[in-house]
Amino acid sequence: MVFDHIGFNVTDFAKTKDFLTKALAPLGIGITGEGPGWAMIGRKDEGRLWFGSFGLSPGPIHVAFAAKSREQVRKFHAAAIAAGGTDNGAPGLREHYHPNYHGAFVIGPDGHNFEAVCHALRRHAISKALIERLWPCGGRWHQAPGPSGSIEPEHSVEHRLDSP
Repeated sequence: MVFDHIGFNVTDFAKTKDFLTKALAPLGIGITGEGPGWAMIGRKDEGRLWFGSFGLSPGPIHVAFAAKSREQVRKFHAAAIAAGGTDNGAPGLREHYHPNYHGAFVIGPDGHNFEAVCHALRRHAISKALIERLWPCGGRWHQAPGPSGSIEPEHSVEHRLDSP
């Protein structure tokens, strides 16, 4: 991480703290420190965001939080809307940024644009029939179900798609 923390002032500290606590919970982000009129949010051993009520709000800013999966992006969006945010972009691909940019945007207190973004490729399991069609001589198959209860190849095969 490039920074230790970044901070900004907010108009209503209690409202912002409540919003961010609820909106960022699906991302595994929570309060890491606090005192009278200020708090820091983040994940252990990562950069943190400080916010407080010690001056004027800087006006609307954009803060993007890293999500570990597309599902976390969807959960962030739902939680942020439930916490009182206004939709500013439903979860989905933003290919104008890059092919795997999956983000969601919500306007929170003070008009700040909060985002959750995942850059990971989506993973899909490949069926036995597709593997046999693509590799007619390839991969022998276990006869007993694997840990997931499905028939699995002896060799790990993973297919990645850029679609949501």
